[in-house]
Amino acid sequence: MSGCMSEVIREGILYFIQTQDRGPFSPCIESLVYRGGRILTSRKFDYRPHLSNPRLQDIIRKNIHRLHEESASEIAGGKYARL
Repeated sequence: MSGCMSEVIREGILYFIQTQDRGPFSPCIESLVYRGGRILTSRKFDYRPHLSNPRLQDIIRKNIHRLHEESASEIAGGKYARL
């Protein structure tokens, strides 16, 4: 499995973002946002339609970064501040 993890601080509150490829037996990418050990949100990208694509690894890598950046942008925009 590949992926990335980041810490984002907004208004003194620490959030964690974990985004990873779930692997060939569950072909999706999942991005989780945590605060204080609690999952605030989860989003997934199902890449089953792309399994036969010769550029599959590029598709996975780009979507890991896309989901991760979208989650960071939502935190920066205050989406999870009231949860």
